[in-house]
Amino acid sequence: MMFSLFRKKKSGFKHFATILVTAAAVVLFWRGVWGILDHYLFPENPMLSYLISLLSGLFILWLDDKEISELEY
Repeated sequence: MMFSLFRKKKSGFKHFATILVTAAAVVLFWRGVWGILDHYLFPENPMLSYLISLLSGLFILWLDDKEISELEY
């Protein structure tokens, strides 16, 4: 009985650790992408860089099925 409880906790911890490592990898990836964009996409004008990034992202979402309905509740 005690061994099965320990085994469940161990697999739960392993699952949690996998999620934690994956989340950290995603955050670090996007931090790198944003850093590169900040450096190369209109570095002298941050507001224009943000607007171009926002519009580019929305355009890419629009191209992916010609609708953005997935973003609605």
